[in-house]
Amino acid sequence: MLDLHLKEYIHKPVSFVGVSAGPWGGTRVIEQLNTIVRELGMTSTFADLNITSVQNEVENGSFKDPETWKRRAGKMISELVWMGQVMKHGRENIPVVT
Repeated sequence: MLDLHLKEYIHKPVSFVGVSAGPWGGTRVIEQLNTIVRELGMTSTFADLNITSVQNEVENGSFKDPETWKRRAGKMISELVWMGQVMKHGRENIPVVT
């Protein structure tokens, strides 16, 4: 599925959110996806969001401590937006050497 629109992905940023019932919050999946998106020509941010032991963090579909998660997600989103702006400038103003 990821390579369906390959040309649209090139030089685009991506962030990951990992969720798990265990202590790692999808860390291993994110590590694997980093390799895949690199092959697609994308750049991943260094600020991922890992939600560990999700059963302890969420109740009835909402975070128990929404401010903590808002702050953590905000860091990731801020970096993604910054990287998106930088990469957009690059796509529009710097020729790709082939």
